[in-house]
Amino acid sequence: MLPERLKAEMALETIFKILILLVAVAVIIGLIISFSDQVRNIVKGFINKFFGKPATQDFPKQIEKDSFSASEIASYIESCYSTMTSVPEDEQKDTNCFLLIGKSFESSGILERVSSSIRNNVEIRADFTRGILIIGFQDVGNKIIVR
Repeated sequence: MLPERLKAEMALETIFKILILLVAVAVIIGLIISFSDQVRNIVKGFINKFFGKPATQDFPKQIEKDSFSASEIASYIESCYSTMTSVPEDEQKDTNCFLLIGKSFESSGILERVSSSIRNNVEIRADFTRGILIIGFQDVGNKIIVR
């Protein structure tokens, strides 16, 4: 038989072990919940590469230059549109495709340089006075928003 003092110490030790185990489980569950989107994106990216589907999680792409011409901006618009519309409809989401960072942007004639098949799906909201231009995809209506 064990003395009473030893039994009490063993009971207290067991309580502390259980408490540490519960805290560890809570931390692990918290980490899984916090990073579940990132884990899901990594797995989805691996599957997409394996089956040859376009990888939309590579967005946003940041491109830095001194200046951007209207034809360059139009090609980024078309690239964003074609990439995002090739994704199945249930997997499409609002996404910033390109962040163009530069000192000047040629604003006239962008829509004329965009292919006529997607021209109605492009909306230009930018005033072209800031040093950044964001080309994003809006899932509702499959629109490209330039801001």
